[in-house]
Formats: sequence, structure tokens, C-alpha cells
Amino acid sequence: MSLGTTLVEDIYAAIKPSESATDFPSGIQTAVDNYLSSAEYGEGALTYTSAGTPTFTLPPVGTPAGAAAIIATAVTNYWMPAGVAVGVVGTPTVEASVVAGTITATTVLPALTASLTTIFSDLNTGQYWTNAEVADHTAITGEDLDPYDEEPTLIVYNTTNKQWFKRETNSWVEVTDTKAHSIASAIEDAVSSIVVAWTEVTPPASPVPYTGEVA
Repeated sequence: MSLGTTLVEDIYAAIKPSESATDFPSGIQTAVDNYLSSAEYGEGALTYTSAGTPTFTLPPVGTPAGAAAIIATAVTNYWMPAGVAVGVVGTPTVEASVVAGTITATTVLPALTASLTTIFSDLNTGQYWTNAEVADHTAITGEDLDPYDEEPTLIVYNTTNKQWFKRETNSWVEVTDTKAHSIASAIEDAVSSIVVAWTEVTPPASPVPYTGEVA
């Protein structure tokens, strides 16, 4: 199964502080679409197209479990209706068979809801603050490095290689456990566990040219 590769960056963009109440929902939806719309199953022979465009809104006041349920439902709703995506049947060729089947995604919802609830309830880990977005974090030198050397919870987002870095023992090290990483990992883990069923479509027989003699 192959999926989009920029999920964590899209999640990061979605959860950045914003004065607009619509930025987060639309950002999460963009992340889900970018991640799932290119999915291929059965070694690339089975693909699918979303049956609908899931939308959701978060209440002004809510709970970690409530937010988790809304976001998990938005992910699952990508396979509308009822969390099931119908595979697109390939075209058999002379030399190769194709597969057809369904992608059952109903198991995504409970697993993802539980994971996201844990992430949103945890206020002690992964709470890194992105202090700057720069094209090259190694270009930060001199006195500008002091805040990062003194406070390892300050991180820099490298917009060129799409990675986060912090300072440890006067050196830059990659950060892989921000909230964006946690949310993306939860979605990846839940989606990767869905059950995929397919059947092989028999290709037509190869034509055999006549090579003998006419008596």
C-alpha cells in the first residue's frame, strides 16, 4: 500500500495558531485528502476514489475525546458511505492479471479515536513550540543560536527539507515527536491496519500465431 508522504507537514500546517475558525478543519481535510487520495493497494493494481468530501467543524468548547472523534470520523468518512471504499477494477491485459475488490475501512474509526484521545489528553509531551520557519536552519548562527541552546523546547521548522530541529549539546538534532508527528502517526497506523480484500481478474489468453505448413 502506498500513501501520500507529506501528512506530518500538512498536519503541522493545520494545527498552527490561527484567528480563523475554519483554518483547522480545512487544513485537516487537506491533510487527509493529500494522504489518502493517492492510495494504491494490491501492489498498485487496486486503487479507489473517494465517494464524498468529508467536512467537519469543532465546537467552541469541547473535550479531547470529542475532538478525537470528530477528526477520526473525518478520516473514516473519506471512504463514504459506511467507511467502505470500492476498488476500481483494472483492465486485464494479455500478459498480466489485475485485481478488483473492496477496501474495508470501518476499523479505522475506533482505533484512531482512541489514539487521538490519548494524544489530545496528554499535555506534557510533544508540546514543542516552533519558534521559526526558515529555509535553512543551519544558517542560524552567532547570538541567534543562544535562545535554542538555552531552551531545547524551542524548535525550528526547515521549510526546505520539511523537518524540525532543536539544539542539544550545541548541535542541531531532528525532532520527531511534536504533536503534528503524533497525530500523523496515529492516522498512518490506523489506516495501515485496514483490511484489503481483492480477487484476481483472469487475463485473456495470449494469441498463438500459426507457424506450420499447409498440406
